[in-house]
Amino acid sequence: MLRILNVSGPALDNTGKDAVRAAYIAKIAETVGDSPAKFMTQISKLKKQAGGEIYNTVFSGRHMKELEALNDVLQTTQRADTANVVTQTGQALANPLRIGGVFGSGGGVSLAGEVGFGIIMRIYESKPVRNALLRLANTKTGTPAYERALNEAINISRPIIAASSSQQQSETQ
Repeated sequence: MLRILNVSGPALDNTGKDAVRAAYIAKIAETVGDSPAKFMTQISKLKKQAGGEIYNTVFSGRHMKELEALNDVLQTTQRADTANVVTQTGQALANPLRIGGVFGSGGGVSLAGEVGFGIIMRIYESKPVRNALLRLANTKTGTPAYERALNEAINISRPIIAASSSQQQSETQ
């Protein structure tokens, strides 16, 4: 695979590299089903293959940051599932409730489990969402700016999720 991507200069143009990235993400999504933990595990495995060369070649530069930000969003929503610590002010519930409310789950259900990886793929393929994920990846975790970037990524994703949800509902009727 690496030879195809870097034979003394790029053997694939940007469209080809985009197709390879999409194929990797689709294969991972197909393999893991609706589990964000398994998705993150598969991304970690991909990062380790061939000493990281495959991941660094396929997901270089901004594409790597986009995928890492998507991974951060999935980790955040996964932690919302497993967190059982609540501060007296309720601060620990802010993100899970906001994320849960955005996706109509009533809180406590992970983003990936709620909307499925088909929708995650559509979100990742959206240029505005990828740009929001890049901003999120370039922002220090735990800061107010990170919270704003996370909210922006969620808000930009909302129409894609709504459209996909209504499409799924019409297909089941």
